[in-house]
Amino acid sequence: MRVRSAFGWPRTGLCGLAGLACGMFIAAALCAPATVLAQDLDAEAAGEKAEAAPAAPAAEATEFNVILEGADPAKKINVIKAVRELTGQGLAEAKATVEGGAKAIKEGVDKKTAEDVKKKLEEAGGKVSIKPV
Repeated sequence: MRVRSAFGWPRTGLCGLAGLACGMFIAAALCAPATVLAQDLDAEAAGEKAEAAPAAPAAEATEFNVILEGADPAKKINVIKAVRELTGQGLAEAKATVEGGAKAIKEGVDKKTAEDVKKKLEEAGGKVSIKPV
């Protein structure tokens, strides 16, 4: 049995519907790569637009960590006192903090507070650095 499809081409099959369905499947399969290609082109164009846009300037850090990197051996007692005052630690904890490696004295503080803590520790004889979070 011969059936004409919507495209006007003769189709043969067991019934007219099977031939028509087969023709639609083939037409859809042929059109799909063009659709995918168009989507790829749109994605590339969007990527180029995103690359062309200037990057936003890096936001200035608002939180800082104050790190005690060491202490002058002659002024270690003064540094321990300053650490106790700033952190509320006991004598043994403050001594371990000062004698250990680089330790954070204050974490997540604003710039003014970090500068004040650094000034106190340096006056006491400590070596201090401020690092943004």
